Amino acid sequence: MRLGTIKSRFFPISLAVSILLSILSIVIYHTNSLTFIYGAVGLVASPIHMAADAVTDGVAELSKYFADIDRLTKENERLAGENEKLVAENRDTKAIEEENKWLRNFIGLKTERTSLTLVDAKIVARDVGFIRTFTLDKGSFHGISKNMPVITEKGLLGIITETSPNTSRGISLLNHNMSVGVYMERTMTSAVLTGSFELHSKGLCKVINLPSDSDVVVGDPVYTSGYGGIYPKDVAVGTVVSIEPNPANYTLSAIVQPAADMSLSDYVMVVTGSMTLYE
Repeated sequence: MRLGTIKSRFFPISLAVSILLSILSIVIYHTNSLTFIYGAVGLVASPIHMAADAVTDGVAELSKYFADIDRLTKENERLAGENEKLVAENRDTKAIEEENKWLRNFIGLKTERTSLTLVDAKIVARDVGFIRTFTLDKGSFHGISKNMPVITEKGLLGIITETSPNTSRGISLLNHNMSVGVYMERTMTSAVLTGSFELHSKGLCKVINLPSDSDVVVGDPVYTSGYGGIYPKDVAVGTVVSIEPNPANYTLSAIVQPAADMSLSDYVMVVTGSMTLYE
């Protein structure tokens, strides 16, 4: 009886609690349960979304960075190509201007020196060392032969020593084998100019065996005399830069700076004929 009495007392309470829990479950289910769950899930997922977004943004920035590098590389290559083209065009323009300038000088010299027959040529190789030689792009096929003088618009450069059909070779005034009949314009003193072992490295040559009482001074111009049957008369040779006495034979040597510089000359004229030669 006692047990039955206790059960009968707690039954209403248990029933009430069950009903209350059922109602609470239904209310939670229809109201806040989803919000709670979504909130919990969102709380957990939020850092993951943030990390994913950061990775995505980083990949996008990296892709943009490499795209910019590729674009800049291509632009740099394009600009480098354009610059190379402009440099080449500028070089060609300068070469054309130089050639045109030389052609004007050539035509001017031919007009001025009607007594000379000239063939234009270009230096294609040169030795600026001990032997001081040069090679021209024209030869016997163009009327050039051995012992023909070579000049520039500034003066005498040298002489032809050998030829082939399409090229020729010569030596400059600085070569020790050179010998040219000259005169001093101011005093009309005749003499001989030669190359020199001692002076070639300085780009100089000398007029030898002048009388000890010669009135030669620094700055005197030197010209070809026309004697010897090779070099035409009145071609500029150079300028006296110093005077050296020769005590052994009581003569003077006039050191001369040549008017024409082989290292600076690209275009020359070969004198194939002259009416001012004297044997």
